[in-house]
Amino acid sequence: MNLPPDGYVGIMVITDKQFGNMELYFGKKEKELPAVPQQLSLF
Repeated sequence: MNLPPDGYVGIMVITDKQFGNMELYFGKKEKELPAVPQQLSLF
């Protein structure tokens, strides 16, 4: 019901490890990487 009439929706699933291994690239100016938030697990 909520899909766009003239388009599509794609979903990509990645693991926590894959997300943690992500590499970020920036332009010519060197930037400080954002702080990695701690993961919260609720049981």
